[in-house]
Amino acid sequence: MRESAKVQEALAILQQDGLTQKQIAKDTYQSYESVNKQRKGERTMNKDVAHRAMQIYQNYEFEASILHEFSDGLASPVMGGPYVERHRMVLEEITEAEVKDVIRIINEVSLVKPPNVCSKDERENVRRMMHELIEARVAIDNLLMVLERDYGLSVLEESKKVLKKLRSERRV
Repeated sequence: MRESAKVQEALAILQQDGLTQKQIAKDTYQSYESVNKQRKGERTMNKDVAHRAMQIYQNYEFEASILHEFSDGLASPVMGGPYVERHRMVLEEITEAEVKDVIRIINEVSLVKPPNVCSKDERENVRRMMHELIEARVAIDNLLMVLERDYGLSVLEESKKVLKKLRSERRV
């Protein structure tokens, strides 16, 4: 995990929710000038401030954006831009299409051979499978963000319930 990261997209999410830069500065014990520069992408936020902000705001879209930046892209980004409307029905369709792609490629690619004896083409098929899995994960995570926002459900609380169930089944 990085020590600091640019967080302008994450701060934009909070501002879309009606928070001002002055309020964010007050809540996170930073100066207004620091928050303003972070919002413009001219200054990074350190991980302690980011962690505190995640605890304060408990907004999954904000948290996902922060985690994406601090994890060097390992965590899913918040989908957006001119070609993605962040509506639950749009993200539901995107997620469904991505999951269908994953199921298709899982059925196409064989993982029977040990990795050390796979051909170049077989390894390329595994790489394509990984790409499809990552695309599906990004879509699923973004659908979860919007469901939390629209329905007032907590992804964190629901995750805890699911993990408890998985532990009881000895799957994690």
